[in-house]
Amino acid sequence: MSFLLILSSVLILAVTYYVFKHLEQLWKYSHIPGVSQILPSTPFPFPIPLLAPYTYRGSYKTMLQLHERFKQYPVFRLTSGHTTFIVTNCREVTKQIMIKNAGNYPKPPEMYGPLLMYGENIVSVDGGEIHRKHRRIVEPAFQEKNLRALVDISNESTDLLLKRLEKDRVMEVNADMTDVTMDIIGKSNFGVDLNVFHESDPNAKHTLFDKSKYKRSFYDALELTNTLGIAIWNFVPVFMRPLWIFKSGLEAVSEVQEYILDIVSQRRENGIEGRSDLVSLLLESNESGETKLTNQEIVSDAFIFLFAGHETSATNLGHLLCELAKNQDVQDKCIEEIDRVLEGRAMTYDDFDLFPYINNCVKETLRLHSPVSMVPKVAKSKDNLGGYSIPKGTYVWVDFYIAMRDERSWKDPLAFNPDRFNEKYEAMAFLPFSFGARKCVGFQFSLVETLAILVRILQKYRVEFEAGIDPKTHQPKEAVLVTVKIDKQNLMLRPRSQ
Repeated sequence: MSFLLILSSVLILAVTYYVFKHLEQLWKYSHIPGVSQILPSTPFPFPIPLLAPYTYRGSYKTMLQLHERFKQYPVFRLTSGHTTFIVTNCREVTKQIMIKNAGNYPKPPEMYGPLLMYGENIVSVDGGEIHRKHRRIVEPAFQEKNLRALVDISNESTDLLLKRLEKDRVMEVNADMTDVTMDIIGKSNFGVDLNVFHESDPNAKHTLFDKSKYKRSFYDALELTNTLGIAIWNFVPVFMRPLWIFKSGLEAVSEVQEYILDIVSQRRENGIEGRSDLVSLLLESNESGETKLTNQEIVSDAFIFLFAGHETSATNLGHLLCELAKNQDVQDKCIEEIDRVLEGRAMTYDDFDLFPYINNCVKETLRLHSPVSMVPKVAKSKDNLGGYSIPKGTYVWVDFYIAMRDERSWKDPLAFNPDRFNEKYEAMAFLPFSFGARKCVGFQFSLVETLAILVRILQKYRVEFEAGIDPKTHQPKEAVLVTVKIDKQNLMLRPRSQ
């Protein structure tokens, strides 16, 4: 009886303390308009009525609804449990955080858990000298030499995908775009064939690997790491990770590291002369400078580029293909541009700037369907945002969806209109790759890869929704983990010759 009494007392004290800390947040930020929920941010892809209706995985749509509700304010507040987030609600505040006072708003490391599986990297490190070191060493790996090879690899990989699909001519945009970008990233970043499109064995990506060293293929280890591994790092407390249900995800994370270390070791042993894959260029750049990255930093940077290079490109391509299926007139213009520029030949890197309309389509897709919904920051010192004082240590969300769908920056913002990029627009209204010193170092890689894949597909096929789907009203289902991607959407490939 005494044990139950003690346990009840402890629970009452814990709940009382929790409620007190929540009320403390409400009082601390009461001068800023906004909303609150008693529970902390939840990983569930749906709101919990009354308890946690606002912050949950996949909540970019809720942020857009709150933007409409608080549109007259430059920022709004979202208090979740013991934490308050200040959400940017206009481009002037975004500019203050990203440019004018960027030094006061570093990235909070505690919110980059999934990207720290292999240690600090170019995305997670704070600004200053450490970030400059990473960027100096990494940037040469994204120069013209790598991009030229990227286009050739993209053409080859897309042809392999289309050969696989030529019988049924049905593309499942999430799975197929993941496969083609995974094939490309293996060859362009690591100089290895992941056997995604092995001609004689459809399951080669799962079965062909050195079983004396690894439990699973590089492809499977990557896929599991990019899903379950990231979810574990994001949502599972450290003390719970040893549980057997998380074993496969953690094993995959370890195996990806071993694969990357093996590739790095092979490059150092066999030499990197004449190679254009990202790891070789990264090692070449690392050896040429006075300050060098450690092996672990190279592994972590390589993984970030691997994840970003295929996950964000696959996500963007899925949305782009669906937009073209919805807007057949836009697809017509893309095809006309391809036929006029290439006249039947394969695209090369030198052709990139000859596709202004298709490049606008890529940008418009990024504006409407940013793979990443927001970037978190934290105030190093007290500041004033949009007329509201915020104390040191305040978390700030730079919301990309709000910025890129704001009717104050974009006319008819929900319409898919590539031509809008022929006109001048405010830089802070277009943020798919972030901005300033922290702009994604691989943004050009993503744009080139996306355009090359799309051009190759449209050289041979038109894309359409399945029969019975009205393209004017159909909204493809989305899945959200780290990126906001299309989930299980089939598109029909109709040969251009028909």
